[in-house]
Amino acid sequence: MGNDVMCDWKNFIREAVADELASRPPLGGVGQVVQVDESLFRGKRKYNRGRLLAGDNVPGCSSDHYRGTVDKGPWIVGLISESTGELRLFEVKKRNRRTLHAIVAKNVYPGTTVVTDKWKGYDGLWTVHDDLGHMVLNHLTVNHSENFVDPETGAHTQKIESAWTALKQDLLKRGKGTSKT
Repeated sequence: MGNDVMCDWKNFIREAVADELASRPPLGGVGQVVQVDESLFRGKRKYNRGRLLAGDNVPGCSSDHYRGTVDKGPWIVGLISESTGELRLFEVKKRNRRTLHAIVAKNVYPGTTVVTDKWKGYDGLWTVHDDLGHMVLNHLTVNHSENFVDPETGAHTQKIESAWTALKQDLLKRGKGTSKT
């Protein structure tokens, strides 16, 4: 099979998978919990806690005197349903409030309890706007610099953190990293 045919098949499969994923219903619902988190895929541990990864000795950031710190590697936003274990991943250029709220609004049913860390991009998440207007979520947070589980609410992001660990170890073990192709 020639390279052109292989490239066409790869693109066809990519589009078919993208169409299937886009047609899936949102996660959660009343009484359901969805954990949301973002991660930089460069092999560095969050808050320097948890298991060591193969890429921990690789510098993850470069400093630019005029622009501050530049992160190397793609930012991925993940959502995981606590009840079904369904995981959804999105590559984002920015992990700001607008981006994070749009992903949650499109992928989570109203009335869902959403658990996140204290990243400022999640502020105001309890009232996001979906395509139909205003929707209300129950938003719980956990401050990872103090606890892995919030002592008052019991909120945690252990399931999504475990998913990050597994994905990163698999990518680093195979030595393939992430690519744009």
